[in-house]
Amino acid sequence: SATGTLSVSVAPRSGVCIFCRDSSPSIVVTAPDIKTITVSSGSVSLDNVRTETVDITVQHGYVSGILSGHDATLSLDSSSGRLELALESLALDVRSGNISLEGAVARAQLKSRSSSINAESLHIKDAHVDAENSYVHVNVKGQLITDNDDASTIENVGTRADVSSSQDEKQ
Repeated sequence: SATGTLSVSVAPRSGVCIFCRDSSPSIVVTAPDIKTITVSSGSVSLDNVRTETVDITVQHGYVSGILSGHDATLSLDSSSGRLELALESLALDVRSGNISLEGAVARAQLKSRSSSINAESLHIKDAHVDAENSYVHVNVKGQLITDNDDASTIENVGTRADVSSSQDEKQ
């Protein structure tokens, strides 16, 4: 459309069909600079997407592929994914899902609610990890700030990181 929005849906079936199978549309979009990707009850595969700033939201779905650029915001709700990243800044919010990340990020803000984030293969310079009822595995080399409840585990496999807890700052 003129607004730069592509909407795709599967038409509902009318009547009874015994031997029918639901189909998943496969769509290839080539665009000069994608700013927003929203997926609901589906999956998206990023094939070497390069963009300055992108906001990706996935609900009840799956995201995979390679993403590079300056800033990325990724929100997963009851979803999962596997991404290779090359970014300056990443803001990740995972709710009731899981994601595996690899590559390199200068700054990361990771928020996990009843989820799992495996970023052991993602080289991060500085990070703030906020976890509630979650498991977060990171590879931070610089400063790591953590905020987690008793039901969460945050593990850093980085060779050296200045670790502080926001709980320490509140006292």
